[in-house]
Amino acid sequence: FSALHLQVNEEKSAVGAVQTRTFLGFTIEHGNGRIRASVTTTSLARMKERVRATTRPTRGRSLEAVRAALRRYLLGWKAYYCVQDMVVRKEMKELDGWVRRRVRAYILRSWRWGRVTYRELLRRGVDSWLVTVVARHSKSYWYNSSASAMQFAFPTAFFDRSGLPRLST
Repeated sequence: FSALHLQVNEEKSAVGAVQTRTFLGFTIEHGNGRIRASVTTTSLARMKERVRATTRPTRGRSLEAVRAALRRYLLGWKAYYCVQDMVVRKEMKELDGWVRRRVRAYILRSWRWGRVTYRELLRRGVDSWLVTVVARHSKSYWYNSSASAMQFAFPTAFFDRSGLPRLST
């Protein structure tokens, strides 16, 4: 290293078994005759915090601006972390659902409660009895974002058309 004038960062560098170390946001595991790379929990936590920060209601941005910011971030994250492994694809599918739920909660917050929510969900073809449950429910935005009325009004196809990338494909 002295010929190249490189310095070793002792906090990041170590010698150890592959299973006990992380490398560039991945952990390497092996078992059943297979080697598997998975995303570390700290990388997943950082990704979720970034999505939370983007979808916070206090940012004062339109839904289109939030979708554009999420699209840029998720495409980069997917390009780096998505590995063609069945277990990882299952984890990415769960993350997809979580991101869509965050956006649904953002939409609910932007509508305010009551009449606006009722009118907007009816306009999207949701049955009136399902709309009443969401519009009058006093639970949090996060709780109501998983309601069947919200999933009917904003299905996965809505997010696909709007350009929000899926992590699982």
